[in-house]
Amino acid sequence: IQLTLTGITNDEVDISVDLLKTVTMRVLSRFGVSDPYPSVEVIERGLPPHGKGKIVFSCPVLRELKPINLTDPGFVRKVRGVAYGVRISPQLTNRMASTARGVFNKLLPDVYINTDHFKGRDLGMPSDPGYGLAIFSESTTGCFLGSKRAAIRQSAVSRENGRAPRAERLEVERLETAHPDVEPLSGPEEVSKNASFQL
Repeated sequence: IQLTLTGITNDEVDISVDLLKTVTMRVLSRFGVSDPYPSVEVIERGLPPHGKGKIVFSCPVLRELKPINLTDPGFVRKVRGVAYGVRISPQLTNRMASTARGVFNKLLPDVYINTDHFKGRDLGMPSDPGYGLAIFSESTTGCFLGSKRAAIRQSAVSRENGRAPRAERLEVERLETAHPDVEPLSGPEEVSKNASFQL
């Protein structure tokens, strides 16, 4: 099966495509889904409110899944992640990656945070600006844990002047209602620390 999906790829509501790719697909392969392994390829990132992202999902067709045992979480042996940005300065993604490495390098040496920067001209169609961090850890027993945070444009517009278009104000209100415990994110360091501490 190969599906091309379009829309929002990263936000504060649903699982991001990065965690779908690094955590969900790896767990799915443990059920015997292989040859070829399931995969998610990010073609373009799409942030709220308009989305305009694109991914390609590939997975073989199986008659049955084999049972697995994931009752032993084990100990974290490595941390991987991606700091992404769309239509922003590359310095912001570098600052997020550096902050996350600073948090985890105090605990273990095997930490690698990649950066993924999309410029406006790199995209097939204009996308909304924003940035975020998605990180995951792998344990000694093969378990995976993931965490993500995102800073999206409509939240910043709403905080700065309160004069966001009606559609964006409604989106902000929906996010605040769905996640009343999530504080507004102000900078890349705060986004990075929030995602790191959640993991």
